[in-house]
Amino acid sequence: ASQFSEELEYAKSYDSLTKLPNQVLFYDRVTQAIERGIRQDQITAVLVVDIERFSQVNATLGRSIGDSLLQEVADRLNATFRKTDGISRLTVSRYAGDEFTVLLTDLPNMEQVTWSVKRLLDVINKPVEIGGNTIYLSCHVGVSIYTADANTVEELLNNAMTAKQYCKSQKFESNYQFYDQHMQDLSTKHLKLDRDLRDSIENEHWQLYYQPKQDMKSGKIVGAEALIRWDHPKRGLLSPYEFIDFAEKHGLIVPIGDWVIKQACKQIKQWRDEGIQDCKVAINLSSVQLVQTDIVDNILNTLEEHKVPPRLFEIEITETILMSNIQAAIETLHRLHARGIRIAIDDFGTGYSSLSYLKNLPVDCLKIDRAFIKDICNNDMDKKIVKTLIIMAHSMDKTVVAEGVEEIEQFELLKQYGCDEIQGYLLSKPVPADQLLEMLKNPDSLIDDSRIKVVNS
Repeated sequence: ASQFSEELEYAKSYDSLTKLPNQVLFYDRVTQAIERGIRQDQITAVLVVDIERFSQVNATLGRSIGDSLLQEVADRLNATFRKTDGISRLTVSRYAGDEFTVLLTDLPNMEQVTWSVKRLLDVINKPVEIGGNTIYLSCHVGVSIYTADANTVEELLNNAMTAKQYCKSQKFESNYQFYDQHMQDLSTKHLKLDRDLRDSIENEHWQLYYQPKQDMKSGKIVGAEALIRWDHPKRGLLSPYEFIDFAEKHGLIVPIGDWVIKQACKQIKQWRDEGIQDCKVAINLSSVQLVQTDIVDNILNTLEEHKVPPRLFEIEITETILMSNIQAAIETLHRLHARGIRIAIDDFGTGYSSLSYLKNLPVDCLKIDRAFIKDICNNDMDKKIVKTLIIMAHSMDKTVVAEGVEEIEQFELLKQYGCDEIQGYLLSKPVPADQLLEMLKNPDSLIDDSRIKVVNS
């Protein structure tokens, strides 16, 4: 019995994969360090480390290689922080998923912290060989110092996490970030954004704008991408760049996404009542929505409630999101597709070199990323890429939409390559629903000669 209770104790305090202390034990050790630290005038620091693109490794090479990678990182961290360099007591822990934490205690000065972080980065950033694959690692580190920026265990951990997130979002050269006054300002700004977003979710301060897609053969508008705008009470209309990332990270994207699904369905119904029977509306799904267990039921119920035929409802999902959640994605997309909902892959061509995933997915449409379209008229490489993508998509019975088409020359070239649909400023920027309705009712006002002069002027 005593052996059993020992095993239970171990399971409660250690991570079974890496054999490192877990969150619970780490918290406990930081508490002890702080209690000691108050008595001896020494520096205590917490580092939070995460492995960049870890989910991508899991998705492309498989879970067992992901596990080996985590074990390798654990070994490297342990080796780096053996009891040397005057660091008398320390703990390396696996905090969660691909997040590790390191507690450094009894440091004589701040330089010592910087030095430890540098060494950590040097060691982690060396490539790993696993099962015949060379994986190039990089990581982000957030650092919080007791008592310089934190007085409690919670503050220490939160500050280090905040610093790490900040470091990730800023794409710094250095890959590490100390928590300091500048961070404080940022975190205040984030708190305000968080409050404003919650308020707007409550009061539905949103609008959908629609960017039309034109069929290149018939010249008709066959669909539109629905793009959310935040109707901010003080700051006016804000584009998704200002808030979507934040909403995803802070668990607010689901209610916003639900609003988009509902609003798009209402809009399709309204247009049908006005006699527009065949304009598809595409919404963008975020990674968080994609893995929600009830996303399929939610979409199907909303379609039914507004009497919208599934063929008019399209889902756009970026290649990157798809690949980082491939298992969940496959099931969700198959279920939606089986009910007649169209699936499009957005930003196609930017994410993954392995195209084998397309075989297993019920995808109807590939949207070629605007990056390839931008210089298509003068860059031979882009010409080749676009041509190849179109041929490949057609060989797999998929439609191709070119995004970001702004010039008539691009239009002509894409037409020559057999592209199916275009979307971009040549046709129209995203507009409110009533303006799109005008275009749908007067298709002649689209890309004709008079229109082209306006576009190019």
